[in-house]
Amino acid sequence: DPPVMFRRFGRLLVVLPFLVLPGQTWADSFADLGIRVTTGRAPLTVDSPVALPPEALPDSRPTIGDAGIVKALLIAPTDRYGHGVLGDAVEAGGLRVITDGSLVLEIRLPQEAVFEDLVPRLLDLTGDGRDEVLVVKAYRDRGAALSLYGTTEEGLRLLGETPAIGRSNRWRNPAGAGDFDGDGRLDLVEVQTPHLGGVLQLWGWGEGGFQPGARFAGVSNHAIGSRSLDLSAVLDLDGDGDDELLLPEMGLRGLLALDLRDGAWVRRARLEHAAPIAGDFVVEDFDGNGRADVGYPLADGTFVRTSPAAGPEAPGSRRIVGKEDSSMGNVVVVGSQWGDEGKGKIVDWLSERADVVVRFQGGHNAGHTLVVGNETYKLSLLPSGVVRPGKLSIIGNGV
Repeated sequence: DPPVMFRRFGRLLVVLPFLVLPGQTWADSFADLGIRVTTGRAPLTVDSPVALPPEALPDSRPTIGDAGIVKALLIAPTDRYGHGVLGDAVEAGGLRVITDGSLVLEIRLPQEAVFEDLVPRLLDLTGDGRDEVLVVKAYRDRGAALSLYGTTEEGLRLLGETPAIGRSNRWRNPAGAGDFDGDGRLDLVEVQTPHLGGVLQLWGWGEGGFQPGARFAGVSNHAIGSRSLDLSAVLDLDGDGDDELLLPEMGLRGLLALDLRDGAWVRRARLEHAAPIAGDFVVEDFDGNGRADVGYPLADGTFVRTSPAAGPEAPGSRRIVGKEDSSMGNVVVVGSQWGDEGKGKIVDWLSERADVVVRFQGGHNAGHTLVVGNETYKLSLLPSGVVRPGKLSIIGNGV
């Protein structure tokens, strides 16, 4: 049995299990790893609403890909589970996948299970060159498991599933995928019960499905009730060719840099914060040196940036393999002045994330001037998004 830690509060005796797992070592600072840490105020961001079909799970995030699966989406909202760990008691009862062959494949779960997740993750865990779909599946009596689905001509097929946690209302959250041991194959990492036990678990793929690997206790990548699932990043921090993992510790007030060495997790560095980590990790080149940096917000409004001196070219992270669908819903720009109010500039800015740009009214006497880089475009009847590649521009019947 694992050792236990006892605390007394008045007449109440509380027994807290304290799980000890191999691989924990005290570590260097982030500076010793060549990682520069800077802080500032959180950047102002405006998230455009994602266009979802009515059968989609509300507030879910579709994922797009280019390796066999074009799009994956959680569907069939249901309240039959009632755990509410993600902020409400509505979960997904189904999964929809669109393949590169234009097949629309769906699976609906039985009444005793739901997908307790917000985003289906795309990754090639089996190594066959085609993406699979990873989702968190929760069972009414056994808690959550990780499920991996593949595509066939006949439909979605369950390729493998980890053991469920074993108790109802016990959840887990994937933390990313990468080559942590340098064998050239993709590994998966997750945090089991991030609000309770907080155990990092490595999974490989082999004959028979998921193969368990190293574990590490005392971590978390989710705040209970939050919709933010991406409190982690996978990237090569030290430039040695193997991936490392950036992950908060339990309580979310510290950031750990973890490395897999000789089959065990090693804590390479720890960064203490005055406030809890409060949002998704952002992986991009903040300092313009061509390397992937990692940024994340704290609960007090501070934005922390970690900048490795070595490592991959930006963006570099394999926290989620595949891209979340950032497409927006229909947006209409209507001007109320005679002109020179910036309609063309606003439409051009919005069109970066649009598929179709439509000019629905106006005459040939009014024009829009756009300056893109060193080029100046003067338009009369054409939609302002016409200068962006890959956009469908339409002149409506009100022009």
